[in-house]
Amino acid sequence: MAFSASGFALLDGNGSTAVPKSFGYTTADDFSTVAGAGYFNSVSAALTVGDQIWVYETDNTALRIFFVAGNSGGTVTVTSDMPANTNYFVIPCDDVTTAITHTLCTPFAGTITSIGYSVDGTSRTGTLGITVKTAGGTNTVDTISIADTEDAYYTAEVTDSTTVAAADDISIEFDGTPSAGGTASVVIGYSLGA
Repeated sequence: MAFSASGFALLDGNGSTAVPKSFGYTTADDFSTVAGAGYFNSVSAALTVGDQIWVYETDNTALRIFFVAGNSGGTVTVTSDMPANTNYFVIPCDDVTTAITHTLCTPFAGTITSIGYSVDGTSRTGTLGITVKTAGGTNTVDTISIADTEDAYYTAEVTDSTTVAAADDISIEFDGTPSAGGTASVVIGYSLGA
């Protein structure tokens, strides 16, 4: 299919070319089509390098942010890659005696670079198991077993690069095996656009 102006609108921006603007766009086209060369050429006059286009793909009910990477002579190029940098997600568990799964939805493609934890071992009885998975819980990244005497922070680089797609799930499962209380937090290091 082709770009349709009826699905395109300015979301935020004051008209200054010095400040990136945000646009919304709804389409049945898949993301690879939207990312294709010249897809947004018909609205090149409205776009400036650095602008965001929030694209909602109706066929797959998915959302992805594209950035205007170039706009010269009416030819627009966009990318959905973020600059490579690492962000950290902190996932708390206030009661480690209860099995619970927390799920994060990754906004952009990237790589899990490290997994760490902080635990309270002073009030916990029993070993705590934490499992980190991707792809909706089908791929195990790491399983951590924490003895009840541990009361520390630990972090480790992930040895096997674990890439995740945009809108993928990272799940953190606390197994709930300790018989007495305590708290834990898991820290996921996540490199965007890697």
